[in-house]
Amino acid sequence: MKPVAPWSVHVHLRVEEQELDSFLKDAWQIPIAVGPPDALLDALDLYTRALLTTGIEFDRDDLLLALFQIPQQLAPPWGSVG
Repeated sequence: MKPVAPWSVHVHLRVEEQELDSFLKDAWQIPIAVGPPDALLDALDLYTRALLTTGIEFDRDDLLLALFQIPQQLAPPWGSVG
């Protein structure tokens, strides 16, 4: 696995749902310190868990689509899709 980027290991090794909490322990500490709305953090957490359990590679466009599913007042500040 040495040639695989750390953020892509889940594409090659299956991640089980019961492992998610331990894998993501402290993953959100820096974002929490910045203070975004809880709904945004929840959306990021759900997206990350979905990537890990499905083995899908991260894609920025997919992330943006997922984030724009949260209520408009909580949407990321960089614009809207469409």
